[in-house]
Amino acid sequence: MTKSLKNNPLPPGPVIRRREAMAYTGLADTAFNEGVESGEFPQPFIVSQRTSLWLKAEWDEWVQRKLANREADKAKRNAERAKKQKVKAKVSA
Repeated sequence: MTKSLKNNPLPPGPVIRRREAMAYTGLADTAFNEGVESGEFPQPFIVSQRTSLWLKAEWDEWVQRKLANREADKAKRNAERAKKQKVKAKVSA
């Protein structure tokens, strides 16, 4: 859901424009828009008909969640690999 600045004119903290927000994802326009619309990405504040801003802190948190998920997935893969190697060692023994 998109936020509006009409009721609260000053967002809490530094803001970034669309290009900077897109740089966090590395995605092109269409994929970026889909991520915003689906709620996968932080939601913008609508400043005017042609201007949207995002809170920088929300994008920083998004990146931290992605990094945490990556580390959790890596640990899970390593555990699965170790389990397979253990089974393989028992079978060949």
